[in-house]
Amino acid sequence: MTKKQSLLPAIILILLGLWFLAGNLGLSLPNLEQLWPGFIMLGGAMALWSCFSGKDPDSGQIFTGLFGLGVGAFFLFFTFNLRLPVLGRVNWSDMNRLWPSFLLIGGGAWVGQFILSGFKGADRLALGLLAIGLGALSFAFTLGFLSQTLGAKLLQFWPLILILLGLGLFFSRRR
Repeated sequence: MTKKQSLLPAIILILLGLWFLAGNLGLSLPNLEQLWPGFIMLGGAMALWSCFSGKDPDSGQIFTGLFGLGVGAFFLFFTFNLRLPVLGRVNWSDMNRLWPSFLLIGGGAWVGQFILSGFKGADRLALGLLAIGLGALSFAFTLGFLSQTLGAKLLQFWPLILILLGLGLFFSRRR
């Protein structure tokens, strides 16, 4: 275990100690029902940490780390009943309109992986931009900015996504 890797358990122990100390001193703290997305975020942070603390970074851990951080942060909005600019306070019943967030988070993680791995792997960039575009388009429908009729017509063309992905893989393998 390198020096950088040995810091992670120390940081976790310090944070746990601060948490329990605050509870023992009577400070009002969020409960586990509100904090569970933090464990997803911690897993994402650990993936990023292990990626950048090793001698031979695994770029797959960059995606995992960024996706975990994004999904965890997204779920925190629900568990803390936070306010979003367009929707106001969110709760779990809003997931039927907010599911495109997962496409945006995944797309952002792919673009982040492309950037943080030294602008290597144009297929990651293409997948990321495609996911972000699909997420934005999906939000336009789930939030009511575009009609469901138009959505049904556009849905007929979903195989174009497969074609674009195939072309991207074909040309990236030919290089």
